Amino acid sequence: MSLQQPIKATTKRKTVEDDEDNEIVNVDFDFFNIDEIDYHAVKHLLVQLFHSDSQDLELHTLTDLILSQSGVGTTIKVDGKESDPYAFLTAVNLNSNNSIGCVSNLSNYLLNRAKSASNQSLYNTLNQLLSGESSSQVGLLLGERLVNMPVVLMPHMLRFLLEELESASKSGQAYNFTHYLIPARTYIESDNDVEMDDQGPTKKQRGGNNSKLQTFHPEDDITQDFTELVADYQYKNVVTREQDAFGADIRGRLILIEAEKLKNLVLPKMIENTSAAAGI
Repeated sequence: MSLQQPIKATTKRKTVEDDEDNEIVNVDFDFFNIDEIDYHAVKHLLVQLFHSDSQDLELHTLTDLILSQSGVGTTIKVDGKESDPYAFLTAVNLNSNNSIGCVSNLSNYLLNRAKSASNQSLYNTLNQLLSGESSSQVGLLLGERLVNMPVVLMPHMLRFLLEELESASKSGQAYNFTHYLIPARTYIESDNDVEMDDQGPTKKQRGGNNSKLQTFHPEDDITQDFTELVADYQYKNVVTREQDAFGADIRGRLILIEAEKLKNLVLPKMIENTSAAAGI
């Protein structure tokens, strides 16, 4: 996929004249392959995804690996191919790439964080899947986007990526995944927090009515509805609410899901939900 047909979507932005007013803007979003010119933007989004622990994860090398995966991975841009992407989505094989330092380091980090979670089910399953004795193939689904990106675009990104992975797998490349591991971000909402824009963090709670752990992206809510293997964790490098750029207590979440469920259950549900929200 070099360039798909542009998808029209609306987004909100604050007007200069009045901070209280929202202006609806129609934007054409173009989908491109991940390219070398996207290095800095992709690395920046990876830092955003892994938050305060990003400094420990050799993200410069991981970004190089992502860019080297020809024909796999999608970006969203609004000002042509040479512009910076507003979002990206790709997958890295944690099994076949385990001899690469940044992947091995990242796998160990994710296992460590999963082990630190109160729910050990994800850790136990992931540890088995990544062992040398397993025939399974785990795809690390890496994706992040800028704030206020329309949610309606996300199913398209996932569909494009799954098509790319299937095509690459048929050509003999190691993308025939049995499972996907999805790193995500959550945040703790205090009683004094102001309700956020519908394009920002979502309001779905996990862990009971008293829980205030919120997800940043609606698609994470949908995905975790189709698996019991979800682990919430705190970052190793703790950042206080005062230090965080969003003024929030941000946490990490891992979601492990079977590949067939992502394709046949999650993707259709994402399309259904976003189409309904957009009035399509």
